[in-house]
Amino acid sequence: MYLIDSNLLINASRTYYAPDLAPFYWEWMIEQAEKGAVASISQVKDELNKGDPKDFLRSWSHRLPDEFWLEPLVEAASSYQEIFEWVSDRQRPYSSAAITQFFAAADSSLIAMAQTRGLRIVTFEKSAPQAKNRVLIPDVCNALGVAYCDGFTMYRELGLRFS
Repeated sequence: MYLIDSNLLINASRTYYAPDLAPFYWEWMIEQAEKGAVASISQVKDELNKGDPKDFLRSWSHRLPDEFWLEPLVEAASSYQEIFEWVSDRQRPYSSAAITQFFAAADSSLIAMAQTRGLRIVTFEKSAPQAKNRVLIPDVCNALGVAYCDGFTMYRELGLRFS
């Protein structure tokens, strides 16, 4: 199963798969959710539901099956601890603001869920191990052995076709 980061959906809706240009994509994503091929976490839903009530992603996210939105797991506590220790290690270049932002966003929960359940995160973030102002999902995943890929890899592997 693929575990979707909010940036996959946000980027798609604002650029290459804008709802008015590629409505098929959004229906395809719902089909994949119904099949159990893709999921996300409740914190990502919270991120999508911020802002304008008329926003496409907000209304679209309510069409997804409840099972798509995975709730935090008690079993993930050790994963959260491991993530916290790695990110907070003074040998890392991260500023305290970057660490605070990382744990305030859904990213740490996404990684903990993926690690605990053996899922693969889908994100368009790119690794930047020397970044100081932002903790990036791929860098934490690389350090902790959590699988991840970009959206286009997932689309190909799940057979998305526009023909």
